[in-house]
Amino acid sequence: MIARSEYAVNCGGQRFHRAKSGKLFFPDHVYPGKGYGMDENAQMVGRSITGLHGSEDAKLFASEAYKLSFYRFDVKPGAYTVKLYFKVGYEASARPGVWVFNVAVEGKPVLSNFDLFEACGKDFNGVKIVEVKDVAVSDGVLDIEFSPSAGSDPTVTSCNAIEVIPQSAG
Repeated sequence: MIARSEYAVNCGGQRFHRAKSGKLFFPDHVYPGKGYGMDENAQMVGRSITGLHGSEDAKLFASEAYKLSFYRFDVKPGAYTVKLYFKVGYEASARPGVWVFNVAVEGKPVLSNFDLFEACGKDFNGVKIVEVKDVAVSDGVLDIEFSPSAGSDPTVTSCNAIEVIPQSAG
């Protein structure tokens, strides 16, 4: 997969996960300067998926990377689709206005003041999958940047899984 510039990462997970679709999601790690990974200050944690709905593969939401600043993926120049998998991770703070953050892909804002709890249907057990198409990469590194919205705690920048799917590559 990686040789084809295609990635599936189980964010926060430390094991491979074979999704129900058959796709193999790789374990997470800090970006080593090539390949893929998250920033060194991010944290990883396991999460309960009891009662989860909205996904055919609940196990993708059993781990989470949080306090994220970025993920990087080394890819061939070309166009990509990025899929971001989200679930509110901490039930005590599952309410509007708490899990609010921004996401940019290749420097372009794709989620601004994104309220994850609202996006999950105001349901702690809900999930949200965001698909970003036509991501143009010319420098060989696909960058996904996370930042808390004004007034939000930095720990709310989180993700459960990421897919990078080539549309075309040079």
